[in-house]
Order: sequence, then structure tokens, then C-alpha cells
Amino acid sequence: MKKENLYEKIIADIQEKITNNTYALNDRIPTEFELAEQYQVSRITSKRALEELKNEGYIYRKQGSGSYVSDAFKYRSSRGSGSYVAVIMPQYVSSGSFAATIRGTSSVVQENDLSLKLYTNVKSQAEVNSLLQDLYRRDIAGIIYYPFSDTENIAVLNMLAMEHFPIVTIDKYFECVPVSSVISDNKKGGELSAEYLIDSGHRKIAFVSDIPFETATSIRDRYFGYCAALQAHDIKVDMDLIVQGDWTAEFPRTYNKKAYTDIIQNLLRQNVTAVCAANDIIATSMIHACCDMGVAIPEQLSIVGFDNSEMAEYIRPPLTSVRQDFVQMGKTAGSLICASRGSGQLAYTRIVLPVSLVERGTVAKITI
Repeated sequence: MKKENLYEKIIADIQEKITNNTYALNDRIPTEFELAEQYQVSRITSKRALEELKNEGYIYRKQGSGSYVSDAFKYRSSRGSGSYVAVIMPQYVSSGSFAATIRGTSSVVQENDLSLKLYTNVKSQAEVNSLLQDLYRRDIAGIIYYPFSDTENIAVLNMLAMEHFPIVTIDKYFECVPVSSVISDNKKGGELSAEYLIDSGHRKIAFVSDIPFETATSIRDRYFGYCAALQAHDIKVDMDLIVQGDWTAEFPRTYNKKAYTDIIQNLLRQNVTAVCAANDIIATSMIHACCDMGVAIPEQLSIVGFDNSEMAEYIRPPLTSVRQDFVQMGKTAGSLICASRGSGQLAYTRIVLPVSLVERGTVAKITI
């Protein structure tokens, strides 16, 4: 049998085993080496067969692990031609600052004769995992996904990435999975926050987050920016002034008076004069706690938030904060999905949007 016929035979045999369910969805199939031995062909031939099967949507690859059965071939012809874009976003996010992101996405998809379908009632990683797999099998234009953590649903996201499925994450990116993303320049925002406090005379500056850094690239990058600013001014990063935890892990977030009171008391004992808050929720909660404690803002403690949320302007004193362009984030994510319409595939890309500092009334200038 000719080499070309053997190459085609490998493809036909595996396709048949997948369609008759000999190989079930997500089953591992033989490697290049195993197929080469089985069909008595070169590894170049078996590799070519596997590559063709991947391109046709019968298998997907996991780097360092092997090839696995996919059912993308069932949906490949209609993928990307659907009439709507799915947006997966927890309720507590969609009703906050990221509502502007939804507006931005909506404006773009409507210009492309598409509509949005919001999925905001997801309460667990398992629900998101199931929803992602369900949407993958539907005739939709694509998915825009706000992940709470960049350590969740790795397996299904990797599968979507390997298929070049049109999915875009917003706010966070996945370091270990090539899923397209639209994010703010969080590292630069952390630098701007700390730099502004340093320029205002502060040297004992804390960084406060309500979640561990390892759970979210957005928070992690803001912290790295904070560290970079301190280093640029020969200020040592003091780990005693770094607060990270999960004391507001329940969602929607609620004001935990005791947690914030304890944090503020501990920071003041260490002569901290300023705080870089990982987000505006933390910043405004600290302002509330300071008010309850009789700690004057900004005279005794200066605070910079992150997000420039709507509440930042109306709290007293008005909160200095790093501005994210949520509308543009939504527009950019929507544009990526719309650009994939027809082909049903989206090449990996990461778009980083600029941030800026909005000065208000929570930072005092001090002299040393």
C-alpha cells in the first residue's frame, strides 16, 4: 500500500472509531510513535495524520500529554455563524463596574448584527465548566468570559484554546493556557498608585488585597507594579506591610468591619501612612472602617484604590483611584469575537489597555 494511502487509512480508521464511539469523548488516542508501529509507517506519516485529524476537529492536543478525542468536527461547519455572543460574568461583577464592559460589548455586536446573551447566575467553577462545554456545542458567534480566578476550569479552556474556539477572557489572562484576553495594564496601574503616594512624600506604604495573589493575574500584576515603584525609589518591600487574604471570599462582597479594623490597627502600629488597595471595594471598606475608628482620611492614612468605580466619586472623602476603561474592554473583546465570525476560529492574542490615575481627596502630602 502506498504511503499516501496509509496516511489516509490512519485518518479514516481513527475517524471511524470516534464516530462509532470506540474512542469516547476526551479519550486518549495512540501517539505518533504507537501509530507508526501499528501501521508500519514513518513518524512523519503518523504525525501528519494526527495533524489532519486535529485540523478537522476530531482530536485536540495537550502539550506533553498526547492527543484526545474531540467532537468539534460535529460543530465546525456552523461555528462562528451564530446570531449571538455569550457573556459569562458573575452577578456581583455584572451589576458593578463591569456593567460598562457589557455596554461596550453590546454596542459592537449590535453593529455586526449580533446580540448578547448574558449568563450571570453562575455560582461555582463546576457550573462555569458545564456552561463552557455546553456553549462550545451550540451555534454561537463566541464567548466572552470573566473568570474570578485564573486557576479555574483549566482543562476545558485548554480544549477550547486548542480548537481556536472564539473565546476571550476579560480582566484576567491565563498564564498556562493560550486563551485570548483583553485586560487592563494592571502592572502599570500598581506603579501609578505607589508612585503617586511616593511623590506625595509617603515611604511606609502598604498593599492590601482581599484575595491571595496566586488566584488572579489582575491582582498579582498590581502588586508587582507596586513593588516596581518602591524599588525604583530605593524603598524596600516590607512583607509585614503586604496584606492578602480571603476575609471577603463570600460574594457579593460584604463589609467585614472586624477584618478591616484589625488590618488598619496593625498597619498604624507599624507607622504606615498610606495604602495601595487592590480594588475600590477594599479602599472604600477601609475608609468606612477608619470612619468608625476615628482615623482621619487622608490626614492619618492615605488610600489609593483601583478601578475608579462609580462609588469612588461619591464616597467621602472622594477616592483617588486607578481608572480602567471598562467600556473599551468590552468593545475590544466584542470586536475580537466579531472578527472571527465566519471562520469560527480565533488566533491567540492578548490586548492590554492603558490605565490612568484619577486624583481626588484620599491622599495627603507629607514631609519627612
